[in-house]
Amino acid sequence: MAKKNPTSSKKKKPNQSKNHRVENAGSDGMHDERYVIQKYRDESIKRMKQHSLYNIMTPSIRDRDTILHSSYFRRLGAVTQVVGAFEPYRLNNRQSHSLSVALAGRLLVAQLKSDEKTCDLLKKHNFTDEYVVEAACLAHDLGHPPFGHVGEETLQRLFDKHRARNGFEGNAQSFRILTRLEPTFGTPGMKLTRATLRATLKYPWLRESVGLRGKKWGAYAEDREAFQFAIDNDISDNFERTIEAEIMDWADDAAYAIDDMIDFYTVGMIPLDRLAEVVTEREIFLSGFFERNGIIENSQKVEYEKQLNILCADFFKENNLVERYSGTLGQQRVLSDVVFHLHEKLRKGTTLSEERPKLIWKEGQESNERFVKLLKGLTWEYVIASTELASLQVGYQQVIEKLFETFLDIAHGSKAGRRILPVRYREMLSLLDDEYGFLVPSDSLIRVAADMVASLTDSEALNFWNRITGQAPGSVFLPPVN
Repeated sequence: MAKKNPTSSKKKKPNQSKNHRVENAGSDGMHDERYVIQKYRDESIKRMKQHSLYNIMTPSIRDRDTILHSSYFRRLGAVTQVVGAFEPYRLNNRQSHSLSVALAGRLLVAQLKSDEKTCDLLKKHNFTDEYVVEAACLAHDLGHPPFGHVGEETLQRLFDKHRARNGFEGNAQSFRILTRLEPTFGTPGMKLTRATLRATLKYPWLRESVGLRGKKWGAYAEDREAFQFAIDNDISDNFERTIEAEIMDWADDAAYAIDDMIDFYTVGMIPLDRLAEVVTEREIFLSGFFERNGIIENSQKVEYEKQLNILCADFFKENNLVERYSGTLGQQRVLSDVVFHLHEKLRKGTTLSEERPKLIWKEGQESNERFVKLLKGLTWEYVIASTELASLQVGYQQVIEKLFETFLDIAHGSKAGRRILPVRYREMLSLLDDEYGFLVPSDSLIRVAADMVASLTDSEALNFWNRITGQAPGSVFLPPVN
């Protein structure tokens, strides 16, 4: 056998250790725009050629199905919506919530298309089709870490603690999953079309240092190439959502406001029956609602009280929702009617702006906004602000903190220390090794540690935390994460 030419072989990389890591090495510079767009277009074409069924589907249907069958979407079935996905009741989790959002989005599109004027406005605003909306709705919560918003806030605080650039944000994490983390056809990213990626961008900008764009943003600087492809530079200056993204955001609000309220009525936490019948119960709720939202003007309080009375009279009492939930067939039928009529009210009250790709209320803008805010407020006041949930969330924060710091320490250390990680996490770190050698940027290690935490379900996070803290070590035959 002929000997290999030593000059053609790859140079060996130095052994990696914590001392070899370089803080903030590397650059976030942008590649040539034409190269970036062609790269993502080529990936999408490659995906189509590799699956025979895709030849008879539209691109937007392919996108929807790719998201629906992804591992990250399956994971959402075990991730907190409002309370832990492991609670012993039939409550919404992130997956069932996302399916509800997709349904609300499809129904709104159908209504807008059924009217000649709004159908013309959809065309004017370059609307693609309902499958793009559905895909965006299914994808909108993919980036939520374990324990929902508590996990998101904790990871952001940890980024600030380590002075990492770009932070952690659930919407940006969703975009990262779509374009980088979920492998499809053997390479990273789902290879989605530009239309679908743009529809997922609730906040179509990168993070900035001040203002709203410093609190909420749509993509990390590390994923700038994919973001540049998604926006195609035609909305980057205006920072305006597409009409599909607008519909997705509307559907998310509607599903959250209605479905979670009904959930917590069924488990006895939101007393819809007492709100329907007892004036003092409404007064107690409004008192807390006004304080939390900083509402001090009497005129505003009167308007909110009017909308609450409409909600209680027209939807709770009118549908005979006047008893504590016990699960009878009659009550289940009543709840089904209440959900249907509330969604219908929001949907029928919504139309399109003629000037911009934006949804607006047909009439009574402020009263409709107050109505939706009250729906959300019921879950906030009776559940999210409760002592019971607050005490659990303290524990959830500790779990996230411990997992993140553990993963980050391992990432900074030698390869030998990585054996406690599941295989896919070791592969994440190996990809960084291949890209940077021993000069892996500190920010990249922080990002991959967050990727690890954010990929866990609620139960996986608790199992892993129990094992590494010795709380409940488990078994050598049962890994904490598959």
